Amino acid sequence: MREFLVEINTAVARGTGREEAVRGRAADAVRAGEPAAADPGRAHSVS
Repeated sequence: MREFLVEINTAVARGTGREEAVRGRAADAVRAGEPAAADPGRAHSVS
């Protein structure tokens, strides 16, 4: 099994509230883990 460390930078539009930005980043983190959780033995690519 290969593991990769990935760094993601996000941009939040001016006027976006802190809580909304935190919720969006949390949702992105959940989505990022879905491919590995669905099939941990298969390599996945992001387009």
